[in-house]
Amino acid sequence: MATVVQINKFTNFKFLLIPFIHDPGNEEELEQKCLIGVRYATGFTKVHGGLSEFVFVKEEADYATMRDRARTVLRLLNYVLDNNLKYQLSSLCDLDIWHGTDYLNWLTSKKVTQKYWYKEEEIINKFYYFLANRKLLNKFKLSDFTYIKIGNHRKKVLKSLFTNARRPKKRGANPLLLKNIDKELLETFFNVALRYTPRIALGVYFQVFGGFRRSEAVAANRAGISYIGSFGARGMIVQISDHIYRPDLRNVAGSGVKVPRQQKVEPVGGGLLPYLYETHLKKYATTDGTNALFALKNGKAMTPAMYSYYFKKFKHAFIKILKTSKNTQWNEYGIMLDSRKWDTHIGRGIFSNLKAEILQNSLMLMIDRGDTNRRSAQVYIQSTPQKVKERTGALDDMYMDKSFFREE
Repeated sequence: MATVVQINKFTNFKFLLIPFIHDPGNEEELEQKCLIGVRYATGFTKVHGGLSEFVFVKEEADYATMRDRARTVLRLLNYVLDNNLKYQLSSLCDLDIWHGTDYLNWLTSKKVTQKYWYKEEEIINKFYYFLANRKLLNKFKLSDFTYIKIGNHRKKVLKSLFTNARRPKKRGANPLLLKNIDKELLETFFNVALRYTPRIALGVYFQVFGGFRRSEAVAANRAGISYIGSFGARGMIVQISDHIYRPDLRNVAGSGVKVPRQQKVEPVGGGLLPYLYETHLKKYATTDGTNALFALKNGKAMTPAMYSYYFKKFKHAFIKILKTSKNTQWNEYGIMLDSRKWDTHIGRGIFSNLKAEILQNSLMLMIDRGDTNRRSAQVYIQSTPQKVKERTGALDDMYMDKSFFREE
């Protein structure tokens, strides 16, 4: 087994997850399982038997647990690979405490939740023990691992090797996770909306490039939109008014417009806005006489609650695509997004960050966002990276595949 774990060239491959269906025979149901594999620069992929054995330990049987265990190992090992200019490892047998500590510190820097962080620590600890138990770690022996009791319970767990790692602090429930989103992820962000929730794809655009709140998007009326250029080729001006499409929801929290105003929607993405708008008008029209811009399948005006329903569907699809991506960084980002709370307001956060990079003035940003309090915009001015030209400029060349826009 030692020869299976030995790695001589750390820079020409990546570890990856290999799911498969297992037939246990004896007329039993098929089982979903997963293995750890190695993909070389040539594209050749093979199963890594020694590492895959860790996934199949007796105490862990269900697929979700096996998958989580495998993904943690993949993230750790690929992190080591990505930083091997510093580590100069030639074999997994030379893994030391500080490699795991560095990885956990990196997770802390990414502001993951405490729950996510401690789960990663637990699995990595078990992984080191697994390797040491098979005499596959040069710098560890079994006597280096101890079991401790948890409180008054009989259950014992491995004492952590990574006592010097920086643990994440408890934080608020809804940070603006995506406000610094890069161009490639933003492109994927819109492509997912087009593919999985085209009914609100225009609304997602309004939020990201117009700063709309959820209630403001669903309050938009076809008659209150002015074009700058053909179908908004150079932007749009949207009249945000407190339209009451559903009188029975007038007093429901989140259903009203906070700041009535005229709001400009920026033209970004090489014709994306005109395409979205023209296609939306053809496919999604109300039949209830309201002339609302966003409609449900039954022809009634969309409510804020239903907008959130579609956004949740979009969010889950976006996270799934990132988590299953062959891009290691996207995979890690998707897992972190899945561990944190975020909702429709994130579009407004992205908009604020992009605007702040251009304006660098909280008063002007406050006006663009439709805020009533200058301090609401100040946070974006204080923490903005200077990359707006990279994001918005590159987005002008964003590829648009019209097959994405289909009925959900």
